[in-house]
Amino acid sequence: MTATEIIQATRADGLDIALSPDGKIKVNGKRPVVDRWRLTLIEHKDEIIHLLNREPGGSVGPAPSIPPWCDPRCECFCRLEFPGLDVILGCYQEADSRQWRWSRLDKMAHCPKIESNGLRTIDSTSKEQLP
Repeated sequence: MTATEIIQATRADGLDIALSPDGKIKVNGKRPVVDRWRLTLIEHKDEIIHLLNREPGGSVGPAPSIPPWCDPRCECFCRLEFPGLDVILGCYQEADSRQWRWSRLDKMAHCPKIESNGLRTIDSTSKEQLP
């Protein structure tokens, strides 16, 4: 794994990786997750420090969160991962028989699939008919 791949994978596991003021790697997250990544982070320490030195503020935050109205098991949910860039979560919908529309989740306020079916989300588990 490259340092970029390690950072992306640790982010997906919910870890926050940053450089401490003295230039060491600082990892925040749940203890079992930190323990699972400890050896890999130590093995690639120099590469990770070099990569974090290039990042603004020397940190890489946790993975993007999924809005409460979105179900990641939905067939329209997608996760775009590009080397060296943040993960982008999105949703795609068939606009018509020949076109698809893709939108970033962080720019959306609701699920277009639910609304197109005449339902709206009340909370993450229940829906009600639109008036």
